[in-house]
Amino acid sequence: MAEIRIEPDILIDTHTMTVTQAGEAVKITRRQFDILVYLSEAEGRPVPATELAENVFPNLVFKNTVEFYIHFIRQTLGQEVIINRRGFGYLVRSRS
Repeated sequence: MAEIRIEPDILIDTHTMTVTQAGEAVKITRRQFDILVYLSEAEGRPVPATELAENVFPNLVFKNTVEFYIHFIRQTLGQEVIINRRGFGYLVRSRS
């Protein structure tokens, strides 16, 4: 999978490891990128924070690390990009 589209204007390129929003490059960290890809590959299934932690942060020290990174992704791409389904997990807003 080379390109993943989330939201109508966000494109994730897994080959170049870049994210664009409305055609403009967005600067994000490697971990933020990994979270976006993992959530996108879940294809609308809510992903619990514990699953994200196990798969994106193999040596997780603090339990709020996932929430910390989600916060910064939302700051960068917009609050509506990652949805929190309380009791179920996180998912990315699907493309329209």
